[in-house]
Amino acid sequence: MLRDKTILITGGTGSFGHTFVPMTLKRYQPRKLIIYSHDEMKQWEMAKLFQGDDRVRFFIGDVRDRERLYRALDGVDCVGVLRPCNGTYHMRRPPIDGAASSDEASVA
Repeated sequence: MLRDKTILITGGTGSFGHTFVPMTLKRYQPRKLIIYSHDEMKQWEMAKLFQGDDRVRFFIGDVRDRERLYRALDGVDCVGVLRPCNGTYHMRRPPIDGAASSDEASVA
């Protein structure tokens, strides 16, 4: 399903991404895995872990920046959206009622 595909992961430099990215590379053998995130330092640190693996690429950007996100999506076959769920556990209404700016961007 994902073999030889180009995958873009948003928020892939977080704790989940550190598990998800190597597992995806090993299990699914994608052609390219693009990690899209706004944290330049985390990208630099993660890039050291995948040094020498030409399949892993990093793209600095914010999901709220539509033009930048469209640029990153060029040629992408599949998108994974990794985002923190912190702050939603205490809500009494459905999470959509407490939408944050990143949620607004995900429906754009």
